[in-house]
Amino acid sequence: MADHHGDHADVADLFTQETWDARYAESDRIWSGRPNPRLVEQVTGLPPGDALDVGAGEGADAVWLAGEGWRVTALDISEVALERVRVHAEQAGVADRVTALHHDLMSGALLPGDYDLVSAQFVHPPTARFDEIHQLLGAAVRPGGLLLANSELFLLPAIPLTRAGQTDVVYTDRLNSGDRIGWYQRQ
Repeated sequence: MADHHGDHADVADLFTQETWDARYAESDRIWSGRPNPRLVEQVTGLPPGDALDVGAGEGADAVWLAGEGWRVTALDISEVALERVRVHAEQAGVADRVTALHHDLMSGALLPGDYDLVSAQFVHPPTARFDEIHQLLGAAVRPGGLLLANSELFLLPAIPLTRAGQTDVVYTDRLNSGDRIGWYQRQ
């Protein structure tokens, strides 16, 4: 898999367990092992609660959140990545606050549970499914909770997110315009 994004005839191939398990199996570590700086910048100082780390990868964000006192569900499609989350959490001494969860976001199934924070750092669904996937993320946010979505590809739109047919999540721009990050807060 020399090119992980450009050589797929079907974009759906990019979102399969097989693709991600193979990618993680290529190397002992793919990512830096450090939490996303935007996550750290935006979450530092928030009262900890229950967090969902969507697309957890090797667990750097989940482990950082757990170290800050959050109870974290690290969600990923790759079982290889989730095993790395477990090892990273154990090594960091926060395994009691990190739960690894295998889930295929592209299945369209609701995310289990509800959370004070749903973090989706660089989760890039196919353009045609962007609104649908962000609705699923928003549905996992409990009242008063936050969805932090961060993308390097485009500025996230100020779309209303719904839960049980009611629009009760609003976009809140916590950064200067032009930054590619979106906060949504459930009312």
